[in-house]
Amino acid sequence: MFVLGTVSKDLIKQFRATGKPLPMGHSSTYAPVIEPTLRTGVIATTAATLDLLQKK
Repeated sequence: MFVLGTVSKDLIKQFRATGKPLPMGHSSTYAPVIEPTLRTGVIATTAATLDLLQKK
């Protein structure tokens, strides 16, 4: 398991200014930035899988 940032810096600043916590995964208000989140997640997962397969 790994953590992947999924929201824009502007949204983080906006929530910090209000003092409210950012919506997290499994929340009805969670809204990730699709690109580059999806691409980065696929690349990172693929790299981790290939790394594990090479160690066997």
